[in-house]
Formats: sequence, structure tokens, C-alpha cells
Amino acid sequence: MTTLKSDFALFRAAVGEYVDEPPSEQSLRELYDLIQKYPFWTEDGGLSEDSVGFMIDIATESGVLTEPMSAGDVVDRETLRRAVELADTPSTG
Repeated sequence: MTTLKSDFALFRAAVGEYVDEPPSEQSLRELYDLIQKYPFWTEDGGLSEDSVGFMIDIATESGVLTEPMSAGDVVDRETLRRAVELADTPSTG
């Protein structure tokens, strides 16, 4: 993620590789600029202990969850770490 956030050419190449019908160059540039401005892609994939805990609290208060849960029950940190690592690795194909 860090690599894609830091280089528009890599971002454009990744979109071209993984999106069947990529948006226009102008739309890609607008999206890239938004990604630079706002924390869409956080280093932890957006699944920090606090953010997951917040969602658990909301789900509990709304009745969606009927039993207590912890962030560790929801997110496998090793899988998340590896996913973030892979997202940071430029494609070789």
C-alpha cells in the first residue's frame, strides 16, 4: 500500500492489472489525489485494534452481536500483516 500511495505510475499500473475496466486517466488521477489527501489506506489495512473495537461496540449496542467479542476474535493479525506486506509488493507480472 505504501508503494502504491507513493507513485502514481505504479498505482495506475496496478489498477490496469487488477481492474477489468479501469477508469479514465483523469478519474484515476482524481482518486490518487484523494488517496494522498485522506487516510484511505492505513498501514494496518484499516483494521487497528481501536477501529475493530469501535465496530464491535456499535454491533453490540445495536443488537447485531449477542456475545462479547474482542478485536482478536475478528482479525487474524498474522493474515492481516501478510496481506499488507503483499499489497506493498510491486507486481512482477
